Amino acid sequence: MGIFSFFKKPKQELVPVKLKLDQVEAWIAEQLASQKVEDLLDTYILKIKDIGEDIKVNLQKLSMAVLMNEKIPAKEKQIMEGNRQHYIHKITLFLEHLPKPTNLEEAFNVSAELGEMLDRLSKDTHKNFYILQQFLADEVQAVGEKIKKIEQVTDQLHTNLQERQLDSLNALQLHLRRYREAQQVQEQFKFKHQEIRDEITELQKKEERIQEKVDGLLKSQGYQQLHSFKKKEDEIEEECQEICQPLVDVFAAMEKAIKKYAHKTSQEDFFQGYLDDPLIASQEDSSFKIFSELEKMKGLLTELGLKDKKAEATKKAINQFSKEMLVGILQQVELRELELDKISKLKSQNIVQLNISEQESWLENTKKKIEQKEAESAVIQSKLDKFDSYAILEDIKRTLAEIPQVELENE
Repeated sequence: MGIFSFFKKPKQELVPVKLKLDQVEAWIAEQLASQKVEDLLDTYILKIKDIGEDIKVNLQKLSMAVLMNEKIPAKEKQIMEGNRQHYIHKITLFLEHLPKPTNLEEAFNVSAELGEMLDRLSKDTHKNFYILQQFLADEVQAVGEKIKKIEQVTDQLHTNLQERQLDSLNALQLHLRRYREAQQVQEQFKFKHQEIRDEITELQKKEERIQEKVDGLLKSQGYQQLHSFKKKEDEIEEECQEICQPLVDVFAAMEKAIKKYAHKTSQEDFFQGYLDDPLIASQEDSSFKIFSELEKMKGLLTELGLKDKKAEATKKAINQFSKEMLVGILQQVELRELELDKISKLKSQNIVQLNISEQESWLENTKKKIEQKEAESAVIQSKLDKFDSYAILEDIKRTLAEIPQVELENE
């Protein structure tokens, strides 16, 4: 007989059934009703319940059974009693958790589920059963036979389901459920993706508004004033470098001699300050100690091991470096530093730069948020690209194709 032969009527040609996707679930319900699957499951549950009641009665008999041999040692009785209590407890728990299928999917799973339960029960009670057989063989055997009956009734249910060829309906139900769940998850992804895209749009609008503010500030009179201040500061800095260049050149010419002399006199820090930045060192050397030290060094050039040419260049630099030269440089630098202070005060009164810095900070934060949201969007889009509920739809079509005279309409 072919699959779903219950559709066939003797000597009558089958009428093809075309179903839309949203009609399949109702059609399955009709087939389950015609096959009286609900009655089949109700009958199974009732049989299991009756067997369970019989087992409870047998457990009661087992719990009340008295050993007829009074010569059995107390120790053995104690062992027997412990095993009896454990066996009754495990069987009772087993009965409480027996599967009660309420639909086709559960009905097809009940055989495997019961098999796992029986395996666990066997492991848990194997020792108990063996020991109790030595003392209360009839009572424990009665319980075991009834448990075997549960297995037989369950196997018969599975056989009935197969004989009625309900495998395809069960598979079809599973595919439909997967399809609905897949569509639901897909819709959730789409909703979340659109939500993120909307957030990105708002952030981009915010970015544009901030950028407009920054552009406006950069064109403002206040910013032009700041630009002129910066230009003036750069000019003054260049002047200071030019003024200090003779000072830098002098100490560059004396560097080798100064390092040797500094090491010899243990004044490395003092002289290193002049070698690193002669202007700052001079400003900090209020007593102009450098001149007396250079005079001492000039008298020791030969002892410092300098070659004649280098010693002569060093002596020339020492003679060139005078208080008048240094004071003149310091005075010129001081005047320019005063100018820089005035410019600095004027800049501090100009709030345009502060406003620009604030807006640029907001702009940077907004851009980072956009990047984060774009990354989130890409992850969800990737999931959507890989997510294919149509593959499940193909499973539905293939399962329906196994059923004679039934096909899914294209929508």
